[in-house]
Amino acid sequence: APTSDENSSKEMGVILQGAKELQAIIGGLVVLVHHTGKDTTRGMRGHSSLHAALDGAIEVERDAKNNRAWSVAKAKDGEDGKRVAFKLVRHVLGTDADGDEISSCSVAIDSSAIFTKPAPSGSNQKSVLKAVKSALSGSQASTGKGGCPAGTPCLKFEDAVVAGAASLTTTDKKRRNNVAKSTITALVDRGLLGSGLDATGDAWCWLA
Repeated sequence: APTSDENSSKEMGVILQGAKELQAIIGGLVVLVHHTGKDTTRGMRGHSSLHAALDGAIEVERDAKNNRAWSVAKAKDGEDGKRVAFKLVRHVLGTDADGDEISSCSVAIDSSAIFTKPAPSGSNQKSVLKAVKSALSGSQASTGKGGCPAGTPCLKFEDAVVAGAASLTTTDKKRRNNVAKSTITALVDRGLLGSGLDATGDAWCWLA
C-alpha cells in the first residue's frame, strides 16, 4: 500500500477491500504484515478499522532481554491470548565469492525463555486494570464464562467498562465509558486481560 495514509479510514478501507478481493480470487488466506507504533501498548499503527476487519492477528515481539514471543492478539472464532516463546537458530548455508558465510535462521520453541508480560502503560491502563482486578473479586464476578479458564474469576465486559470508567476520575464524565472500553480492549490486546464470548453472545473478560 505505497503512499497510502494508514491513519485515514477511507484509505484503510481501500486496502481492506483490496485484501478481500484478493482473498475471493485466490480462495485462500491473505496475510497482512504490519507494525506497532512507538507505543507498543496501543497495538497496531494506523486506523482501528484494520484490527476490526481481521479474522485473526498474531503479534510478534521482543523484550529488553532479547526474549522473543508470538501471541494471538485476536481470534475471531477461537481463543485469543495464547503466547509462545521462540528463538532464532542460525544456520550457515555456505560461503560467497569472498569466502564470507551465507547464513539464515529458523524458528524454534524456546522453553527456557521467561517472557514477562508488559506492564500497563500510562495512567489510564494502570487505573482501569486496578479497577477491573477489584471488580473481579466482587459479587458481579462469575467463573467459566466466555472461554475463561476453569476456576478463574471473570466479569461481563460491560461491567468491566463500568468499573474502569469509575476509576478515570481525571477524564471528562461524558468520555469515561468510551475511554474505559478502548483501554480494556488495549489491555486485552497486550495480553493483560483475556476475553471471549459466551453462547448468548455476551462478552466476558478476566485476568490473563
